[in-house]
Amino acid sequence: MKEDDLSNIIEGVKILEKLADGHLPHWRYVLENANSIWLKSPFKVGDLVQLVKDPEITSENSWGWLGAKHFLIKGAKARINERQFYDGKFIFGLSFEDESWIDSEGIVRQVHKKAIYLFGESWLESADYSQLTCEAL
Repeated sequence: MKEDDLSNIIEGVKILEKLADGHLPHWRYVLENANSIWLKSPFKVGDLVQLVKDPEITSENSWGWLGAKHFLIKGAKARINERQFYDGKFIFGLSFEDESWIDSEGIVRQVHKKAIYLFGESWLESADYSQLTCEAL
């Protein structure tokens, strides 16, 4: 579930509660408590993080990331674009500062539109802002 999903559901339940003359307060209570899970998240949208280890990127287990293998490395810095909570764990949608692609001549090219890469919290730590380029800030 994405972070914004539950807030939208709560607003919908509030509308239903009004239509039902206040007979849905328990549902709203449950949903509002569930929404408080974001307070436990180690990172929030907009935070700068970095990878704490190299992902294993091979044609067998993660072929879709083969073109990103050169920048998805330990220490790669990224901005959190979204948060999700699934199966008791936080998952973060990241946009990497140095996202690029390598053309047929081996030249590294910058992307025009950054992709979102999903990583669990065990892959991330807060990053040091002092090592960023001006463009990334």
